[in-house]
Amino acid sequence: MKKVLLILGAVAALAVGLIAVAGAGAQEGPAGGRVGDFVTRLADRLGISEDELTAAVKDVEIDMVNQAVEDGRLTEQQGADMIDKIENGPVHFPGNGRPGPRPCRAQAFVVEAAAEVLGLENDELKAKLEEGKSLAEIAEEQGMTVEDFTAALTAEVEAGLQAKVDAGDITQEQMDRLLEGFTSHVDNIVNFHPEPGAPGLCRGHRGPPPEGEPTPES
Repeated sequence: MKKVLLILGAVAALAVGLIAVAGAGAQEGPAGGRVGDFVTRLADRLGISEDELTAAVKDVEIDMVNQAVEDGRLTEQQGADMIDKIENGPVHFPGNGRPGPRPCRAQAFVVEAAAEVLGLENDELKAKLEEGKSLAEIAEEQGMTVEDFTAALTAEVEAGLQAKVDAGDITQEQMDRLLEGFTSHVDNIVNFHPEPGAPGLCRGHRGPPPEGEPTPES
């Protein structure tokens, strides 16, 4: 089930940085739940107030975002959006669900590119994938060889990423990293067989940890 929600397996490689400022996910804040209990215990262990601990954590996160902007790993707008979320959201700790880029967005990006290449509507292509067909099989149904489809899909993905760079949504460094991740897995993506009858694209999938944190094996 989890495998089909990724749909194209290695597409998750595209997710890192594709939408660097994803919307905040649901999470219990410091007032309750495991995070709240952790904050309370850690503040007590350090001999400081919870407010002081929370402020220190957010200060460090903001410093890291500013460094990423300075290094060119995030655009200024991405950095500003992330800092706004940090300042106005609950405290987060590594591994506890800091909202980050999700494979869903990368899957949708690749599916849109594939639909464009194949001359299909997005919903048509999704329906075929949910029947258990691979992109390679769908391409052949549309009268394309797998080789021609793979080349055209790669070009379409590259053009889409370049458009994001031109619009200031991602940096050139992010594009280079995403494109390298895509091209190194494109054969797996094109030949991947989703599980027939499984839920549709991305439903119920929470996505990987943020950039810089370990991604669990799918």
